[in-house]
Amino acid sequence: MEGLARLGVRPTVTLIDYRSDQPFTDLAEACDFWMEYMGLEGEPARAFLRDFLAARLVREGEEWIAPYAKRAAVIWWRR
Repeated sequence: MEGLARLGVRPTVTLIDYRSDQPFTDLAEACDFWMEYMGLEGEPARAFLRDFLAARLVREGEEWIAPYAKRAAVIWWRR
């Protein structure tokens, strides 16, 4: 970066906040998804996950939403 700065090339950074929420039709579907995604097995793991998701998923109408706030950076250089 210092070498580019000496040449008069400076980065421009734009941060973009966005959401990438994941909808589920019900809590059972959310449990199925996360059990598979994390490679979990057994009723104790499912019971823990169900309680965890029930406390964190957001109800929107008929759906259960896993909210994901994300931030991306767009970077470009000008001379």
